Amino acid sequence: MNIRSKHAFAATIAALAPVAATAALYVDVGFPSDVYNATHDSGTGSEGSIRSFTDNSAAFSTNGWNTGSATANAVFVLNTALVFPSSWADHGFAATGHAAGWCRPGTATVGSAGSSSQYRVATRKLASGYYPTSGTFYFRVLMRQDSGAGAKTTQEGMMRGVGLSRVETPAVYGRTEGANMFTNGVWFAFRKTESSSEAVATELDICFGNKRAVLVPDANFREGTTYLCVAEVAIDSDGENETCRAFAVPVESYAFAPKWTAELDAENVITAEKPLSCITLQGLFPTGNCKVAFDEIAVGESVEDVVPVENMGLSGAVSVNGTVAHYVASVSTNSPENVATITVSVKRGTGASALIHSSVMEDGGDGDFACDVSPLSYGMTYYYAFDAVVTMTDGSTVELHSVTNSFDTFVAGAIYVKEGSSGVSPYATEETAAPTIADAFKIAANGATIRVSDGLYEISERIQLHGSTTVEGISGAPAK
Repeated sequence: MNIRSKHAFAATIAALAPVAATAALYVDVGFPSDVYNATHDSGTGSEGSIRSFTDNSAAFSTNGWNTGSATANAVFVLNTALVFPSSWADHGFAATGHAAGWCRPGTATVGSAGSSSQYRVATRKLASGYYPTSGTFYFRVLMRQDSGAGAKTTQEGMMRGVGLSRVETPAVYGRTEGANMFTNGVWFAFRKTESSSEAVATELDICFGNKRAVLVPDANFREGTTYLCVAEVAIDSDGENETCRAFAVPVESYAFAPKWTAELDAENVITAEKPLSCITLQGLFPTGNCKVAFDEIAVGESVEDVVPVENMGLSGAVSVNGTVAHYVASVSTNSPENVATITVSVKRGTGASALIHSSVMEDGGDGDFACDVSPLSYGMTYYYAFDAVVTMTDGSTVELHSVTNSFDTFVAGAIYVKEGSSGVSPYATEETAAPTIADAFKIAANGATIRVSDGLYEISERIQLHGSTTVEGISGAPAK
């Protein structure tokens, strides 16, 4: 991974150090602590609103945030940061800010449909070159719903989130998932799953155009947990076939490998005339101190621009000596880790349907794990695959799985047959010869020679050939 310098974005984004318009990283923003003071989370007065923070960064086409018809104290700066785990620093990722954005309605109460007291919208338009217009891009944000916010958000379907949208001038938008704000771009949003003032009942969703999918169901959702949210969006040139896939995990659980858990497709979300050129915040709270914090917003051309990715690989091989298979496997990676276990699983038979062995391999201390599996049977095809568990420096784990490979134990050399012999596979001498010609054919590989002693041999079963096989008398003359 290329290590990139990170740029700070101040006051919900009040002091953005811009990235060059030609860079792979379009924008990377956080909330520096120098824009926070005691009044910013008071919930009263315009001094707490991001509307009061301005800057002249080249990354923005406007100087300041637009909150439209929503009240001025809709979005604040909170003195608690949402930050990356320290292990991300090994990959060049450091938090850009030391505070966090915070959506809340202050002293607003429940209003009727269309009341601006319910809808907290803030948007900031990015300058040309600082948002994607073609190809594939990646959108990242850290989000957290503080304790009690779910219980105070009382109506099923109510949402609050952060997204890239095409709306430059926010109006009073509807509060549920059918509202046009959440169908106007790509969004991560906390969504109330039932009408209740008691239960948390919150899930974390990805919204793309008019489609929505659950990333963290309410059964697994935890208030007070910072979630890492990442979306991959493929822009179609004519807007007819756009796709989005996404995942969300507690940031401390991210295991340096994106695991996309939802995929959506939509039409006309992004066009040349309607690009996703605005960072937009929407907090929908009917009453009280319902905090939703967000930070570390980034848009890049590759997933490595927005999250660290381990380029791990699991490889292995087998060598066969008689009836013993010796397996060796290793994990390749580009950063410190500890390979906890590697296991080899062995199957045999047509279709590899029967698991005959599973062995935890031993660490040889040189980066290779090895084990022997025996006894094998001659004349069989074996299938094997490796599974590894890697423990990262921050304690998280990554599971790796190899492709399935195969080898066989057919014999390519001389195979002996002798009437009345007890037979010891692979029938390599006259003393250990196969008792029947059929037994010899069962283990014969392409190019094998079956050497038959004098005798009367009856073949009463079908013989499957595994290639060209020569049958000759023990003296070297062709058998009859």
